[in-house]
Amino acid sequence: MGGARWPWTITPLLHSNSIMESVMPQNDNTIRVCLFDGCGRPHYAHDLCIGHNMQRRKGRPIRPLMADVPVSERFWAKVNKNGPTMPGMDSACWVWTAGCNTCGYGQFRKDGRNVMAHRLAYETDVDSIPDGLCICHRCDNPSCVNPAHLFAGTKAENAHDRDRKGRQVSPRGDASGSRKHPERCPRGEAHGMAQIAEADVLAIRERYAAGGITKAALARSLGMSKVHIGDIIRRRSWRHV
Repeated sequence: MGGARWPWTITPLLHSNSIMESVMPQNDNTIRVCLFDGCGRPHYAHDLCIGHNMQRRKGRPIRPLMADVPVSERFWAKVNKNGPTMPGMDSACWVWTAGCNTCGYGQFRKDGRNVMAHRLAYETDVDSIPDGLCICHRCDNPSCVNPAHLFAGTKAENAHDRDRKGRQVSPRGDASGSRKHPERCPRGEAHGMAQIAEADVLAIRERYAAGGITKAALARSLGMSKVHIGDIIRRRSWRHV
């Protein structure tokens, strides 16, 4: 064999004009585009662009892509204008029917990012939103995007409006539920997480107050943690006993 791996060569054949013409596509200077009406994107497969071909592959009706539909048309298609009329309001809420965040405010995809639906409704039908201002609801309905129910305000004004209407997250101090209705809050042995009885709590405090024993020793003798014993002694837990 010598140093050659093959006893023949194919180089002359690869440079044959007849063979090259048979395997190479002819360049007729034409650019294929998607045949869906009004699309015009580059052809991908089956006479469609990549987006419309994906609709075909998933068995969906071939329709305009999201990028081709005006923002306002996509937005208002997700709104039910026959919503409830909230107390104190003289017109119905326009309820957002698409995705919402955990607080109930609608979210809308625009320019590749999520925006708050009620803010976009205000910008679209009322005015631009100055930097730092919130868009508040007169109707107190987070999913409402009725521009007549929205107004711009600072964070402080928004918080004041929330507190004035009694919608604060949770009352504190004497106004809290545990202070106003202590009977509704299980304590001591009645609590589902209780590990010892009230008599044991009193015994722990008396034994430690008498001296001659450490918190660590008490914890070992009772099979409890030193931290738990310390909380009982300092009344961080079992305060009512």
